[in-house]
Amino acid sequence: MDKKEYILYKDKPLFRNKQTIYYGSPLEKYYIEIELDDVDASGKVKVAKKAVILLLENQNGMGRKNKIIKKAQRDGLYPALDVGVYWLADALTWK
Repeated sequence: MDKKEYILYKDKPLFRNKQTIYYGSPLEKYYIEIELDDVDASGKVKVAKKAVILLLENQNGMGRKNKIIKKAQRDGLYPALDVGVYWLADALTWK
């Protein structure tokens, strides 16, 4: 992952691939995947009305089939990102 391809959010990489946002380091055991759904493109900016949050165990590399640890749905990106940040911080303390 080239540094130009992502931004840091709360000291972790955050990057987007089409309708999916990944949060976390590819070197750590867990990461977050947020799937944006029901995108409203009526204004100048596209806004996701629904987002599915997945906490995944990083077994095969990010973006591949990995074991789902937790799953939830929220209305919008920001509430989903809040949940994902909390889940990832908690998961990275597990042994």
